[in-house]
Amino acid sequence: MSLRHRRKGEVADLAENEVVDNETPKSRRVGVNPIAKVRIALVSVFVLAIVVITLHSLWNTGKGPTRMAMRSDIPSTRGSTIVVGGGLAGLTAAVTALEHGCRSVTIIEKNAFLGGNSAKATSGMNSVNTNESDSPDRFIADTLKAGHEINDENLVQMVAFQSAGALRWLRETLKLDMKDSTRLGGHSFRRTWRFSPMPDGRPQPVGWTIMKTLMDALKSDEYKDRLNIKLNSAVKGFLGSEENGVLGVLSESSGEMEEIRADAVVLASGGTLRS
Repeated sequence: MSLRHRRKGEVADLAENEVVDNETPKSRRVGVNPIAKVRIALVSVFVLAIVVITLHSLWNTGKGPTRMAMRSDIPSTRGSTIVVGGGLAGLTAAVTALEHGCRSVTIIEKNAFLGGNSAKATSGMNSVNTNESDSPDRFIADTLKAGHEINDENLVQMVAFQSAGALRWLRETLKLDMKDSTRLGGHSFRRTWRFSPMPDGRPQPVGWTIMKTLMDALKSDEYKDRLNIKLNSAVKGFLGSEENGVLGVLSESSGEMEEIRADAVVLASGGTLRS
């Protein structure tokens, strides 16, 4: 299903799996009316970049608006960091927190399984191509043009300048071999990074491969004892006060309410179900 209108805040960063090379100048460019899977991949790319860039300050700060006061009549579970959302952003946040010595992490996911939009993403991950004469400024120019200048420029700049670091994290920390690059619609360089094809020639699904790698990392002996995953759970509000900041969340599962307290709360729930 195509989108008839592009809303402010969406950045035309990814395109269909349709290569646009110099040898095929008439190839159809996509971006004005992207199909659903393009939007899914776009969300995954932007959320990943933003989470990797900002996570350390987020989970150390633990400050923010308060929506609900603490209640003493609801069972309480204590943890060090709460991550709301079980997609690419959420699992990246959880792995990074554990990697940096977080005492415990609780992932709260509204769905019955982890994955979110990210598991369905197929196009690849866009990043400035440091192997060519590409630059963040050129990335920004291409993205604004494809988005008809109604993009959120702050997000565009963040992805343009920081996406290379996010890609490096995937390669070095998760050992993901995302070395194949291609040029898709709206781009003037080969900026979309993918995995090499499988032995039988079929492409490796980018989103699912990254998600499975993150899930496997969380199940590892190094992290599994410090991780708690709550599925079929929806966050209804924050715990805390203006004086103390956010101290946890109020979660609902099967009609039962629970206070889950932590030193920090990371919101990564802007995808499939907006947990």
